[in-house]
Amino acid sequence: MTARHPLLDVQAEDPIERKIDTLQTFLGEHYFHDSGIMYSMWYWKDDELRPYSASDIRPDQKYLQTSAGFSPQGHNNSENSPWTSGWFLLSQCFRYRATGDAQALKYAVKAFRSIDIIYRLSEERGRAGFICKPYDWIVSEETSVDQYTAVMLALWEFFPLADGKTQERIRQMLREMADWWRNANYVLIYFERRYDLLPYHAARMACLNAMVFRVTTIDLYAKECERLLAMCDAWPTVFDLQLKRIMDAEQRGEAVRSEHDFESYDPDKGRYLFRCRQYPGEMYLGLACAEWFFRNEAYRAPLLKHVIARFWRQMQYGLRPDDLLALYGMEVDLKNGTWRAVRTQPTTALRENVLAGSIIDSYFSEICWGDSTSRIVDASIMAHLHAPEFCPGALNLASKMLRNLDNPRLHAIIDPDGEQLLPELVWQRDMLSSDVPAFTLLSYWRAKAFMESVEL
Repeated sequence: MTARHPLLDVQAEDPIERKIDTLQTFLGEHYFHDSGIMYSMWYWKDDELRPYSASDIRPDQKYLQTSAGFSPQGHNNSENSPWTSGWFLLSQCFRYRATGDAQALKYAVKAFRSIDIIYRLSEERGRAGFICKPYDWIVSEETSVDQYTAVMLALWEFFPLADGKTQERIRQMLREMADWWRNANYVLIYFERRYDLLPYHAARMACLNAMVFRVTTIDLYAKECERLLAMCDAWPTVFDLQLKRIMDAEQRGEAVRSEHDFESYDPDKGRYLFRCRQYPGEMYLGLACAEWFFRNEAYRAPLLKHVIARFWRQMQYGLRPDDLLALYGMEVDLKNGTWRAVRTQPTTALRENVLAGSIIDSYFSEICWGDSTSRIVDASIMAHLHAPEFCPGALNLASKMLRNLDNPRLHAIIDPDGEQLLPELVWQRDMLSSDVPAFTLLSYWRAKAFMESVEL
């Protein structure tokens, strides 16, 4: 049975404008917790659509584990709340720019309040600048670069629309966010594992510092922006970096080893085969920051035009041509720029080593990821806006994907034939995506805000 609900019913044959109205009303009127924080994901099976509850957690299923003991339902409801709030806020800022609609400003204020409430959870405990993942609607020790990217881009766009008091708050938040990461030496502790964010995430952090300089005129942040950008070279993607790593090893006559257990090379088929998960979707973060620099610091545009085009092309690794759904994991031929689906079985060692017990990362299948699919739409709009000569068909791709959008594609995990998820992960089929609704709005309103006339 196809999942349907009076609050959220999107059919492929619906006009795009109707889909936008449905998603906008749902997020703006129904997707905020009593605390004022936006939800991240909801339970959605057949005609049942609602926040997760303890009754949804089954003993025969496997859920993410947190060292602090937050509940699985709390994790699902609010794990990506800063992220969802940020993209919804940004979409409404673009909507207001395109239409001047008072409702857009109303929803923007609600989304900003969600971010501000989350921000205060850590701020009130002496950790200003730390944007936590608010599991169970309370402060946690977990964050990620993606949460910051969504929040900072949204705060920047909301700044000129806000009143004076809110502008001061945004100025404070952006500055404290930049200070937090600089003082932490750009090291992230995520589920008790250490990640050095530089140089891979240098462009994201440079973007944050550039914003702070523009709203404070404090030279420290301009200098930090340039220091970080100097690490970016030509803004390599993860695939560019892996290709260079292999070629450097080959030149030295060394064996190529995987950096992670869930990544692999097949020496029988060639040294340039790279198995990975989520990377095409994760690349959206870099593309979105490149787009910010393109619009706000025009002298960087000649380089960034090529960066945006390269990111857009590689984000399509894993995008199935038959149904335009993005695979969660795939094998990429780094030398030829091609990809293919691959299936493996999880081993005991891989099950035990995955982050926070996320056993979906212990094997490869043809699971499709709604989140990544929706990001490709907005990436295509940005590619068409800023690098159309290098991105033929970008607008057409975005339009086709928006026209295909329906209820099943609003889910986070899509199992095309019902055989791709492990038995203990089947609950993930019934999850509204934290990305698709907000990114669909963002793509549509970005196009309307920056193109004089466009039909999607």
